[in-house]
Amino acid sequence: MVCFLATSPTVAQRRVLARGIDSEELAHLRALDAGYRALPEFATFVVVDGDGDPDEVAAALDRVVSPLVRR
Repeated sequence: MVCFLATSPTVAQRRVLARGIDSEELAHLRALDAGYRALPEFATFVVVDGDGDPDEVAAALDRVVSPLVRR
């Protein structure tokens, strides 16, 4: 399974800037998002909303992945 954390380019840019390590141009982030979505295999990806806070994103990933993991 491939999980695609769908984070809007504006949210991604804000997060990059908040880390204070580097910066990303909004146009570059938009191009990256479009590039991934244009991959032929993208239709097989599980898209997870990555715009939420860390707990929300972790919970969303857990809902997708936990049925596949033996406990």
